[in-house]
Amino acid sequence: MIKICYVIGQLSRGGAEKQLYELVKGINRERFSPVVI
Repeated sequence: MIKICYVIGQLSRGGAEKQLYELVKGINRERFSPVVI
C-alpha cells in the first residue's frame, strides 16, 4: 500500500478544496492510503 499525504492550508468550500475532496473520495483504497493535513 502506498501512503499519500495531501497538505492544504484551509478547508473552506472553494475550488481547490473541492477538487482535493473529489480526488481523495475516488482514490483506489486497495492501492493507496490517503491522508489530508
